[in-house]
Amino acid sequence: MSVTRFILSGDVQNETVIEKNVQTDLLIPFIDIAQPLYIKRILGVAQYDDLTNAIITNSGLTNFTGFTTAYQNLLNQIRTPLCYLTWYEAFPFTHYKMTNKGIVLKSSTENDTTSASMADLEKLRVQVYNWSSFWLEELKQFLRNNKDSYPLWREDIFYQKDFLSGSTVSNTRYFNGIQFDNTLYYDSVNKND
Repeated sequence: MSVTRFILSGDVQNETVIEKNVQTDLLIPFIDIAQPLYIKRILGVAQYDDLTNAIITNSGLTNFTGFTTAYQNLLNQIRTPLCYLTWYEAFPFTHYKMTNKGIVLKSSTENDTTSASMADLEKLRVQVYNWSSFWLEELKQFLRNNKDSYPLWREDIFYQKDFLSGSTVSNTRYFNGIQFDNTLYYDSVNKND
């Protein structure tokens, strides 16, 4: 599946602490993962598809002259969270690679460096997760504050999900008409013990 990218691969290095000597083509698959996985959920299908079509119509991201000011602002707001989310998704794969021999630890060509331990990687990935969460919330707030500029965007007020941790927060007070009596369930479970 082809993804029309909202950022350039070089943007990831400009926005994060990924060094410039990292080959940008190694980051492209992770842009293609992070963008639909996180950004599409925030924008919604209609807004996401409209922005994608605008990019295709204007022959990509290198020429902003064909974009409306609203879409230029939206792409600027998307850039930072998408860069951090790309880094978050790429993080484990910068340390390991898959070969015909299996998954192997990448070795450094420089003699003065050593690979980070798995514990170090986990700590760093948590920090990247925190930064990503912050920037996603900033994107949501931008859309809330400018909803008149993005009529295709709809915030789902009844169901919100922290996309990075997967935890669900329900804001709904809707009663579906089915009520379970937990006392009966727990009594039957305890009798079987």
